[in-house]
Amino acid sequence: MRDLFSSIVSGGEAEILRLVQERTQEGVQLEFKAQRLNRSGGLQDEDAVNLGSTLSAFSNSMGGLLIWGVEAKKDAETNIDCASRIDPIPEIDRFKSEVVRRVGQILMPRNDGILVEAIPSDSKEGHGYIAIFVERSERRPHRSEAKGDKYYYKRVGDSSYAMEHYDIEDSFKRMTTAELEVNYTFGRNVLRGDGIPVDGSINIHIYLKNELSTSARFPYIYLTSISRANHSNYAVDGSGKYGLPLREDGGTLCFEGGADDIIHPGTRRAITSVNVKTNITKIDTNTNKPNSFIYSIDFSEGEYVTIEYQTGSEHSRAKTGTISISPREMATFIGETYLRNDLIVAARRNSEGVGSQVLYP
Repeated sequence: MRDLFSSIVSGGEAEILRLVQERTQEGVQLEFKAQRLNRSGGLQDEDAVNLGSTLSAFSNSMGGLLIWGVEAKKDAETNIDCASRIDPIPEIDRFKSEVVRRVGQILMPRNDGILVEAIPSDSKEGHGYIAIFVERSERRPHRSEAKGDKYYYKRVGDSSYAMEHYDIEDSFKRMTTAELEVNYTFGRNVLRGDGIPVDGSINIHIYLKNELSTSARFPYIYLTSISRANHSNYAVDGSGKYGLPLREDGGTLCFEGGADDIIHPGTRRAITSVNVKTNITKIDTNTNKPNSFIYSIDFSEGEYVTIEYQTGSEHSRAKTGTISISPREMATFIGETYLRNDLIVAARRNSEGVGSQVLYP
C-alpha cells in the first residue's frame, strides 16, 4: 500500500480516477470513504467515527490506505465494495488540517506511523481528496477515541469490525517488539594548519536507535550497498572495535548482535563509520566578504553518498532503507565546523555542464 500511496501523491487526481475507472476493490488494506456531509471542509462527528474505526482497524491488522473523497458501492457480481465515483471534498486544505489534528488524538495509544496527504482536484477549485497511509503498529491494540465510539477495531475482508473481548485480550498478550531506527552524524577530523581535515575526508558515523519502550535484543544491521564512500576500519571511536560484531557476506557488511547486545529503549548504539574522500581546496579569495576565501569540494550538486541497509532485532520485522547525504549537506557540515567564514562550491560539472555551484552558505 505504500507504493499506491506514493503513486496517488505523485499522480494526483488522475491516479484516483484510474482507481475508479478500474473499479478497484476495497480489501484488508484499502478503504474508500466519502465525506458524510459534503458542505464544507469541516470534519463532522460521523466522519470522525469513520476515521477512528478505520485507523484503529488498520493499525491493529496489517496497516493500510484510506482514500477519502471516493464513494464505494458493492459490485453486483462479487458483493465487494468497489470505487464507484469521485466525490471531491470542499475546502480540502481545511479538511486536511482537521484530519491531521484528529490523527494525533483519535487513537489510544497513538500510532506515529500515519501519513496524511491532500490531493487537489483538477476539476473543482478548492476541492480534493485525502490519502492516509497507516503502518501496521507494534504498539497494538489501538482503540478509537472518537466521540461515542471508543472501541478496538480489526480489519476483516473489506470491512472494519469492533473486536471481541478475546481479540483484545490476545492483542494485549502479544509480545511488543522493539523498532530500531538508523541515523547518522558527521565526525570531526584531525586538521591541518589551514583548518582543513588532514586526509581530505569526511567521516559519517552510523547508529542504531531504539525508539520504542521495549528493549531490542539480538539487534542487527546489514549494509548492503555503499556508494561514493568507503567503509572505515577504525569504527566510530578510532579503535577498530565496532558497535556489533562484523562478518562479511559477499559485498554485504553484516553487524550482528548476540544475547548480550541489548539496545535499551530511548538509547542508541554507534555501529560503524564510512569515509567520504573529497578534495577540499582553497581556490580564490572571496571578494564579497573580508578575510574570507572560496573552497571547492570535488562533488557535483546531484552526487549523493548513499548507504542502503536492512535492520531489525529479535521478533521484529526486518526494515530496509537508504541513508542519502547530499553534497550540500556535507558542505554545510564542513563550513559550519571548519570554514565558517568562507564560501564552498562544487568543483565538478553537472549534467548541464555548469562548472560550479555554491553549496555553502
